[in-house]
Amino acid sequence: MCRDPEDEPHVERDDADREAESTALFAATRGLEDCLQDWSRSGPGAQLVDALRYNLRLWTLFQCDLSQPHQEFLPRLRVDLLRRCDLVDRRTFEIIAEPTSEKLKSLIEINRGVPAGPPPAEAPQRSGPRTARTRRGNPS
Repeated sequence: MCRDPEDEPHVERDDADREAESTALFAATRGLEDCLQDWSRSGPGAQLVDALRYNLRLWTLFQCDLSQPHQEFLPRLRVDLLRRCDLVDRRTFEIIAEPTSEKLKSLIEINRGVPAGPPPAEAPQRSGPRTARTRRGNPS
């Protein structure tokens, strides 16, 4: 559940906060990728539900943070990230109800698609989910 913004003081985020978010998202994505690799050998494993829950909790935190009025995101970026939150919710429950590797691949791609941040000319500061480049060297 999201906290009431009136109960919380406005706190600016710094690079350490964004790095922590990036690290958490990378770990969530890595957990999902591990499940996908196991799936190709023996089907969905027991760790799938744990990986899905971790990823869902992370995105729920992002969603709560994005819904706060103090956000410094560009409006279009905020809307895009909130849409991704909704998509993660739906896709996660689809996988739990009817697991397929294609659905899991889709969820992994959603995680990889989170922007590393707006170009410096657009917005000097922001808060919320950020990722580092993927292992393949492609921008997220």
